[in-house]
Amino acid sequence: MILREQVDLDPWFDEIIANKPDNLIGLQLELTYHEAVSNSHSCPKTGVRNFGSHSDKPMSYPGMIGRIWLRYREPPKTFMHPIGSALHTGTGGYGSYANVGGGGKWGNVTLACTKEMRTQKLHYYSYDCKVFIDDFKEHLQPLADAYEEQFLIDKLMRSYQSTIYNPTYNYYYLDKDVEKEDQELIERWNTNNLITTN
Repeated sequence: MILREQVDLDPWFDEIIANKPDNLIGLQLELTYHEAVSNSHSCPKTGVRNFGSHSDKPMSYPGMIGRIWLRYREPPKTFMHPIGSALHTGTGGYGSYANVGGGGKWGNVTLACTKEMRTQKLHYYSYDCKVFIDDFKEHLQPLADAYEEQFLIDKLMRSYQSTIYNPTYNYYYLDKDVEKEDQELIERWNTNNLITTN
């Protein structure tokens, strides 16, 4: 039995950022697995949308839902993220928004830049995000299988405490120079006891 936490999602993440634009310098993904992700407005490439909840069409597909944060070196020409059509975005736009779980490094960088009046350097955007397992079958199917197996075990044991797995990429830097600059900025303001690093 493979636990959900043991499923290696790094190859999937590498595939996502393989064709990233040079202008994209950092991102964060926080996604939770669900066996039934709505297909009302988007669907897998091999699936169908079902905006009207028609009974003769699928009502959902297995996948992950959550949030994506994007940071650019310069403002992008489009406000929709460019990391492939298989990452489906929803509500969002310009701004860091509140990070689930308290902010992490992304929140610290935002706060430190604000303290130094450098917010003009942060071109960041955030959107609701969903991913369908079928679009990344090779990398994500093991996660779905592990989830379903654990769900059956939980059901037999009448325990539903661990039926959701939340894989998180917490502020993944795509530009190492930016990462170094951000870390120096955070440390400087942490020395002044104005922010707390995680």
